[in-house]
Amino acid sequence: MEDKFGLPIVSHSAKYDVYKIQLKEGKKTILFESEIAPTTENGYKTNGGSTQTLVLDRTKWTFPVLINELEIFPPFKK
Repeated sequence: MEDKFGLPIVSHSAKYDVYKIQLKEGKKTILFESEIAPTTENGYKTNGGSTQTLVLDRTKWTFPVLINELEIFPPFKK
C-alpha cells in the first residue's frame, strides 16, 4: 500500500483500516480524480499509480464505514 499510495516513511504501518463512503441516494456531486505520483523521500522511492479522489461537500456522502482491516505482516505469535 505504501508504494501504490506514495505514503511517506513515517506513515508506514503493519495495519491499515479501510473505510467506504457512498454518494447518498438522489445526490449529485463533482469529483476530482488523479493518479498518485511517484515519490522519493530520503532515498526511499514509491511508484504511486493508484487513483486518489477528492470528495467535495461531505454532506452528500454517507458516514464512513469500516470495510476491512488490512494486515501487511502476519501477527506475531507470543
